[in-house]
Amino acid sequence: DAYYARLYGLTRKQLRYILDPADLTERELEDILDPREEVADPLDPAGYATRAAASTFPGETFRVLKEKEIRQFGEYRTRRLVLEAWEKLAQH
Repeated sequence: DAYYARLYGLTRKQLRYILDPADLTERELEDILDPREEVADPLDPAGYATRAAASTFPGETFRVLKEKEIRQFGEYRTRRLVLEAWEKLAQH
């Protein structure tokens, strides 16, 4: 998923939005096309939980998957794995 996001020219912020719109801050949501991010480390579990709890975004992209993974793994595992892969691709 991370590889194809890069091929399509998405920014990390846009990928975060696709995986879970609640991950973005209000300011990040204001201009999704601006690649600037307020979040230095989107993989920080506490920061993600704080952003998701404060989110007023009216929908979720993968709600069923997210809920299932939180029950099964205690985290939204797909989101973490895709963002980790994004970071690895960025290093090469």
